[in-house]
Amino acid sequence: MPMDRAKAVATQCCSSRGSVRPCSARAVLNEMRNFRGEASGLVPEEVHMQTEQVLKTINDIARGKAFLVGGSVRDLLLGNRPHDMDVVVPGSAQSLVFKLAEAINIKPVILNNEHDIVRAVFSGRHVDVAGLGGAASLEEDLKRRDFTINAMALAADAYLQGDWEGKVIDPLGGLNDLRKGVIRACSPLVLEDDPVRVLRALRLKGRLGFSLAPETVHLMHNLQHPLSEMPGERVWEELRHILKMPDSFRVFEFLHYEIKIMHQIFPEVAPMDRMGQNHYHADNVWKHCLKTLCEFERIIVNDNFLDEVKKTVRQYLGQPLTGKRDRLPVLKLACLFHDVGKWETRGEREDGRITFYGHHRAGSPLAEEIRRRLRMSNPELKLFRQLVEGHMQPLFLFKDAPSSGKAVLRFFRSLGEETPGCLLLSLADVTSSRTAIGRHDLAKAYREYILLLLKRYTEEKHWLLNARSLLTGRDICDILNLPPCPLVGKLKDKLREAQMEGSVGTRRQAVEYIQEIYKRV
Repeated sequence: MPMDRAKAVATQCCSSRGSVRPCSARAVLNEMRNFRGEASGLVPEEVHMQTEQVLKTINDIARGKAFLVGGSVRDLLLGNRPHDMDVVVPGSAQSLVFKLAEAINIKPVILNNEHDIVRAVFSGRHVDVAGLGGAASLEEDLKRRDFTINAMALAADAYLQGDWEGKVIDPLGGLNDLRKGVIRACSPLVLEDDPVRVLRALRLKGRLGFSLAPETVHLMHNLQHPLSEMPGERVWEELRHILKMPDSFRVFEFLHYEIKIMHQIFPEVAPMDRMGQNHYHADNVWKHCLKTLCEFERIIVNDNFLDEVKKTVRQYLGQPLTGKRDRLPVLKLACLFHDVGKWETRGEREDGRITFYGHHRAGSPLAEEIRRRLRMSNPELKLFRQLVEGHMQPLFLFKDAPSSGKAVLRFFRSLGEETPGCLLLSLADVTSSRTAIGRHDLAKAYREYILLLLKRYTEEKHWLLNARSLLTGRDICDILNLPPCPLVGKLKDKLREAQMEGSVGTRRQAVEYIQEIYKRV
């Protein structure tokens, strides 16, 4: 199989000037193991063989002139089996992929009609095919790519035969940068033409553990076309990948403090960064939110106290939010902006203490604005707003401890299946603020309280999430001779709380309970 020959990659690579440059792929692979920051996922052998069949058929239709390019070649050189592949072919990609669909079972999807890019979808994976057209050469195509480590090509024939000897086409020195662990822009125009590539570079940096070439950092510093002009869905797509990294907070530190363009994506950051806080905090609002993200990432990876509820937390974090969208990026985004409402609610008491009363509620419409810019999906927005609005509730319960059973149940019911996310966010929030002012005792006490809530949720979540009210809204209307109105909803909520507490267990008790509390309204 070609992957079995990964370590025998070409020892020589063609330069852009046609000369031959010695290059030890074995040395590249060995050295890269010191840089890699993320293990590749395992691709089932059956699916891998199907991918090779698709690639072989593409190459046959292209008369042996198909080339693997971009991240596919990079990942192969790193010793990873690519999940999906990028291929360039002479002539029309659309024509080729529709011929491919006639030959084997794939679904063609046109990604970019203008630039002739078509996706062949099969078994939950895909191969993206781009046509070179009549004028462009392979070398010209590679030089137009984003970073040198993505600007290499390998003939499909060579890959399928496992014979890579001297076959890696490398016009811009990508192999050398791969060996050194450097991300370098292919040209000065790379980032100006597409500023979203800044985020892609930082994603690669974090994923691979690479460094950025100084001249590439300089280009990032001096963007003439800001990220705010880019389509929001493209920005969010890159941010989602970044937020799935275990230490994404470093990327946001770099965006804000090093290249100073965080405000281009999130203008909310500027007032947050200027706003000092009260005696519970040592940091301004933005720095505290960054620390909250850092603490959240530490908790979900390293915090041993979660052992008792680890299964609940893992199931929660691993469950997709919708389709192929994970909830983790939204959780982390909420860490960054849970206090976004503070700059609209800042007040001062007579004794001089600063307050932010209701900032969690004030943050909700601001979360909506962030969603609008990034074109987040409705389920993503719902979770984002739930977390921003709800992040103070666990702390309110803690301050009122011992909290009433009703108050805890109301909290569980209001967050539903997102309860673990809200508790983890609140834990990261309070831990980061209290440790910053040296109150480790308060941080420890709060950790213990959150653990108790997580344990209770784990024990009762089936009932909390699945129990039905003994009476419907229509039942309540009929019993009390009321028209449909908000009061009916409130009465139904109180009945459900009584059911959760165990004081109401039958329909007859439910009727009596509703009649009794209606008298007190």
